[in-house]
Amino acid sequence: MPEPLDPEPAIAALDRLLADKPDQITHDFSATTRKLTAYHDAMVRRLREGALPPSAQAQLQRLNAVISVVYACHYPLRAAQWDVLEQARGEFHDLSETVSRSLRHAD
Repeated sequence: MPEPLDPEPAIAALDRLLADKPDQITHDFSATTRKLTAYHDAMVRRLREGALPPSAQAQLQRLNAVISVVYACHYPLRAAQWDVLEQARGEFHDLSETVSRSLRHAD
């Protein structure tokens, strides 16, 4: 049985970033990106194994957008866009709930 697809580490990392709002590039952005990409990789494995329905591909696209936003905030052209990061956090939470429901229905 594959390991659980747990969004909480990524959500906690996003919450830390939003609480701290560092004024410079920090390892917190890298840690958050790593947690999101770990969730991404686990989702891809589940899709390939057939544990997620093909419709979960849309959630994977949403996750790619979230990762892109975090990366853009990590290396901003100007000051970090905290409101955009807040939206990305909400988007990740919503998509992870959808994925969790898909996994429950597959069991």
